[in-house]
Amino acid sequence: MILGIFLSSGESFKTMAKAGQDTRFKKLYLNYFSTKFEAVYVFSYAGERVDGLPTNVKVISNKYNLHRFIYGLLIPFLNYKFIKKCDVFRAYHILGTMPAVVSKIFFNKKFVFNYGYDYVEFAKIEGKMLQILLIKIISPLAFFTASKIIATTKFAFQFIPRSKSVFIPNGVDTKLFKPYPQKHIRKRLKLLNIGRLEPQKNQINLVKAMKGISADLLILGNGSLENQIIEEAKRLGVNLKILEKIDNSKLPAIYNDADIFVLPSLTEGPVKVLIEAMSCGLPVIGSRARGINEVIINGKTGYFCLTSAQSIKKALNSLIEDKSLRSVLGKNARKLIVDKFDLDKLLEQEVAVMHSL
Repeated sequence: MILGIFLSSGESFKTMAKAGQDTRFKKLYLNYFSTKFEAVYVFSYAGERVDGLPTNVKVISNKYNLHRFIYGLLIPFLNYKFIKKCDVFRAYHILGTMPAVVSKIFFNKKFVFNYGYDYVEFAKIEGKMLQILLIKIISPLAFFTASKIIATTKFAFQFIPRSKSVFIPNGVDTKLFKPYPQKHIRKRLKLLNIGRLEPQKNQINLVKAMKGISADLLILGNGSLENQIIEEAKRLGVNLKILEKIDNSKLPAIYNDADIFVLPSLTEGPVKVLIEAMSCGLPVIGSRARGINEVIINGKTGYFCLTSAQSIKKALNSLIEDKSLRSVLGKNARKLIVDKFDLDKLLEQEVAVMHSL
C-alpha cells in the first residue's frame, strides 16, 4: 500500500524548519509511516530538496513556484504520475484537503484528514476574511468526499458526519517528553507559556496577571503582539523573556527547566504544547477553553482559570504557594499523557484507519 501526504496549505519542510517542527515530522511521523507503507510521497508547497528521510519516502516539491491556493488545486494534475500510484492520502487540516478533494473527484482517490476545532472561529479572531471564505467553501466538500475524518478533539464531533468520524487525539513522544531526574534549583520560580503572540493566546492578560508575583516568565513564540507584550511587561515590572523559535527536540529541556506551564487561551484546538508540558511532569494552568478542557481535570491533572488577568493571577498564586500541590499535579499529568496520549499508540490507530480503506 502506498501513502500520499498532503501537507497543510502552504506548508513545506522549510516552513516546518522555521517553526522548529521539521525534525518532529521527519523522525516521528515519516519514520513511522515508512515502516507501515510500501512507499510514502509527501507533496510540499515549496520548491525544495529534503535530506535525511527514509529511502522509501519521497518529497514531491512545488517546482512551478505557484501560489499555495492555486498549487493546492493543481497538485493532482501536475503530479499525476505520483498521484496515480497512491492507494490512500493523508491530508493535514481543513485547508490541506484541497488537493485531496480534487484527487477524489477526478481520480477517485480515498483520503483521510484531521479536524480539531472551529477553524472559522480562529480565522475570525485573527481577522483573516479570505481564509474564512475558503474554509466555508472547502469544509462541506471535504466532509462529503473524505473516506474518514479524524476528530482530534471531542468538540470536533459536532462538525463531522458521524459515519465518517474516528476519535484519535493528538499525541506526544512520551519517551522524549519526560520528566528529568533533577530540576534546576532557583530562588524564583519560572513560568512558561508557548504559543503564537496573537490575541487568541491571551498573553497580554498573562503578563498583567504576573504583576507583583515574584516569578519569571518565559514565552516561546512570535507574532503581531510581540512589542505590545514586551511593553506591557516593562510597564508592570514583569521579568519577561521571549524566544521566537526552539527546535522540537530541544523543547523537553525547556519544559523541565520551568516550574509551571500556563495556557490562558481564549480558544484552542488540540493543544500539543499542553500535552508536551504535562508529559514532562509540569503542573499546568489552563483556561476552560475548548481543547484545554478535554485534557485538564481540575485539581487532579492541572488547574483551571478564566481568561481574565485576575483569575489567572489567582490560579498562579495557588500553585506558587503550594509546592506539594505542584508535585501531585505534575505526577498525575504525566500518568494521564502516558496512558491516553502516547504518540506511538495513536499513530498505530491512525495507520489502521488508513489500511482499512
